[in-house]
Amino acid sequence: MAKKRTGESLKDLFKKEMGGKEVKRQRGKALTRQDVKTSQSDEKKPRHTIYLSPDTSRKLRVYAAEHRVRLNQVIEKLINENL
Repeated sequence: MAKKRTGESLKDLFKKEMGGKEVKRQRGKALTRQDVKTSQSDEKKPRHTIYLSPDTSRKLRVYAAEHRVRLNQVIEKLINENL
């Protein structure tokens, strides 16, 4: 048989679980380009658009994720080593 609700709201139950701490929900806000912090070195570098095959793009993303580096760092390294 299903347990009857005691009349407590989910917020009250959650507050009990958190040891009485009040937890405020943060409302999501879309980030704009001005909200995103970039390093000073990235701001000085020119931007380029390149088109890759889906397979090459996947390889690039996997390599960058495995080595915990940004895509532009991988591309810059490849260019410097091969040109």
